[in-house]
Amino acid sequence: MKVCLIGCGAHSRWVHGPALKKYVREHPDTQLASCCDLRQDLAQAFARDFGFARHESDWQRMLDHEKPDAVSVVLPPKLIAQITPAILDRGIPVLVEKPPGLTLHELDILNEAAQRTGTPHLVAFNRRFTPLVAEVQRLLKKDFPPVDVMQINYDMIRNQRGEEDFSITAVHSLDTVGFLARSPFVQATFDHRISDKTGAVEASFMRAKCECGTSVHCHFLPATGVLLERFAIYGKDRTLTVELPMWGGYDTPGCLHYWVNGELALRLSGDDLPDGAELFEQSGFYQENACFLDALRSGSALSPGFEEVRPAVYLMEQYRLAKAGPVPLAGITVSLSLP
Repeated sequence: MKVCLIGCGAHSRWVHGPALKKYVREHPDTQLASCCDLRQDLAQAFARDFGFARHESDWQRMLDHEKPDAVSVVLPPKLIAQITPAILDRGIPVLVEKPPGLTLHELDILNEAAQRTGTPHLVAFNRRFTPLVAEVQRLLKKDFPPVDVMQINYDMIRNQRGEEDFSITAVHSLDTVGFLARSPFVQATFDHRISDKTGAVEASFMRAKCECGTSVHCHFLPATGVLLERFAIYGKDRTLTVELPMWGGYDTPGCLHYWVNGELALRLSGDDLPDGAELFEQSGFYQENACFLDALRSGSALSPGFEEVRPAVYLMEQYRLAKAGPVPLAGITVSLSLP
């Protein structure tokens, strides 16, 4: 299997490079053929550090020459939406970083190309592949029918994240809560706390309801004193809480607690799971890459695809629109019967 990668920036260097390097160690018949970046120096250093045979500055020339079996696209969302349809048209299976576009319109362009060509693809929402979240899904399937989940709370807490558009980070939690709820959202309300001094968003909140009756509360605080990401699932006589591993995060390597009828039935640390001790493994980045390549080898279905992440991208767009409100607490309520 021949693999190429487009985008050799910081995110690739932190997670995708190490993940692919490990995958090749475990699957020696995999060839890291070439990596590409507009900055030739980044591509050259990336190839050297992670074992790619060649490097390029033109992604189309790279694909013409290599004719790979798979491509990873690790670029900002606007660029993902611009170049990925052409890769799908070539029939090359593709893994794309999240979010796959900034708007539902951009996502639909990708989805149309994927459906028209039938090209396999995977959207890299890494929380879905995090070993602790995989364990949560196992427990949910065993003990929690969706209708028995009363509420899911998700806290995304960051330290001094001052970017203008936090929605492209918040989309992680918007996707994960839908993945955990296992039931479509039918309504969501967004509120933003906006500083009366600077006009900056200090905190954002989403309250949503699922078709099965589950309530979902998401809290986004981009500029606090600590980096945390945690969620809790409250069911009948059962409660699950998870602290997720994050780069620079206080909770790393993460922990899961499962209570049944007032008793602690299970406690798992991220270090307890047999998926590796490195953060790129504990955070699901290795697993998303391995899932993509393993599925191509076996012909298995890939998830999540463009259609599956439509609700998360739609909510991300509504999060961004709600920010435009002119009052100190700006809000927007949206129906989740997606256009």
